[in-house]
Parts: sequence; C-alpha cells; structure tokens
Amino acid sequence: MKYLFLFVIANFFNIICSQTVLEPPVLHEAMNVTYNSFGISWQSVEGATGYKLHVDDNADFSSIEWNFDGESLITGILIPSLRSNTTYYFRVCAFNDEFTSNYSDTLQAHTLNMPAPVTDSASDINADSFVANWELIPSTLCRFKIDVDDNIDFSSPLNEYSDLDVGFYRNKLITGLLPGTEYYYRVRAYDTGSESENSNITSVVTLPATPQNVNVNFVSGSIIISWDEIPGAESYKIYASDDPQGTFTDISYLGIFEGATWSRLPDQSESKMFYRVVAVDE
Repeated sequence: MKYLFLFVIANFFNIICSQTVLEPPVLHEAMNVTYNSFGISWQSVEGATGYKLHVDDNADFSSIEWNFDGESLITGILIPSLRSNTTYYFRVCAFNDEFTSNYSDTLQAHTLNMPAPVTDSASDINADSFVANWELIPSTLCRFKIDVDDNIDFSSPLNEYSDLDVGFYRNKLITGLLPGTEYYYRVRAYDTGSESENSNITSVVTLPATPQNVNVNFVSGSIIISWDEIPGAESYKIYASDDPQGTFTDISYLGIFEGATWSRLPDQSESKMFYRVVAVDE
C-alpha cells in the first residue's frame, strides 16, 4: 500500500505539471515595416487564453513604449505611431488564468526614414508673392514645414517662413516679397516622433515691379515714352490701344529701346493712343 500511494502521488504531480506549463510563444520577424509602424506575429501556444506584448527602443525593455495585454487569442498585431529611423525591440509571452509563460526570444525591427516631400514649380507668381507647391510620394497623412530664403543655402531664411508649420496643406501662399527677386523654398514632412529630410529646393523669381512715372512726349517728330527703371527687369514691352478699356497690342517692335525709354515715329493714321509699359524678367 505504501508503494501504491507514492505511485499515485507521483502520477498526480506529473499530470498537474503537464497541464499547467505554458511554452513561450515563437516570434516571427517584423513585417510590413514603414517609417512609423510594423507588424508583429507569433505562433499560438496551447492552453493560452491571451498574450502580453512589449515594444521598446531599449533592448532591456526599461522604458516600454507599447504594451499589449489582452484576453485574446490573436497572434498578430500592427504597432503604430512609432518614430522613424529607430530600432525597436519586441517580445511576447502567453498566459491563462493561473500561469504566465516565459518571454519569447527578443527580436528587433528598424523603422524606415520618413519620406521627404517633393517640391513642384511655384504658381500664381506676382511681384510680391507666389504659391509654393509640393507633394509626398507615397502619399501619407502628415504635416509639413516650409523654409523660404533668397539664398540657396538658406543661411538667412525669411523670418515668417523659417520652419513654418503649414499643417496638412500641400501648398502655401508666400507674401511680402521683393519684386524681381529670386527666392528658394524647401519643405519637410513630420508627424508624431518623425520628421523627414529636406525636400529638393525649388527656385522662383517674382515678377518685376510695375513701371512708375510713365511719360509720353512728342519730341522732334517722334513719340518718346519714358519711365523709372525697374531693378531686376531684363527688358520692357510697350503696349498700345486707342481705347483705355480695350485690348492692348504689343508694339515694342515698332520702336527703339534705350534704357528706360522707347521711341518711334508716329503713324499718321493714328489719332489718340493709350500706352502701357510692362517690365519683363526674362
């Protein structure tokens, strides 16, 4: 009877151990890694009713950034809202109502760099403003910052447009500029914990200012038009019409330019004419 009792006790102990030990899950390598997320999956564990998952940028898990602990039999999850260009470590254990397994082996994943925007040509160019344009490929919901400078090395950005947050928009009206001046702009994308490299640089030249103090005189049988010279203007054009509200036609080729003057012999068929002077930057 003594030996039978010991045999029963030993077999009971073996049955309890075999029923309660939970094996650590087997982790798979991270998948679908992007600049701010990646997927984690693992093999299911017999007897488990849930899993605990830790994600940290420290290999010792001293400052766990992402902690999943749930009564669920899911064996995979997407980890969002991560920082770009960062190494993360992850591990998982199984549990049930009474026991928790050891943690799995620790694996790691390195998030990608956040894609940089691509600037496009400026639009709606005026003497004192233009619209900067850009896009992000692949398209991602994020915010943007813009720099604008009249130096290509961005050594002295315009105060209002230095690291300016423009939200989710993909264009920005830039105002308060000088006429006939070349400007440069670049853009960065960012979201929580991530910021891209600078985009390519796009240049734009504002239109020359409108010529001022335009005078029309008749001297020695010639029509002479003069105006204040415009800094940055490469050339000028003269337009004429017999109706100030009508269509003006380019007649520059009919006369001779000398600096900020233009002269021509009058057409005897003309009666009263109206003129416009336009500065040209190219």
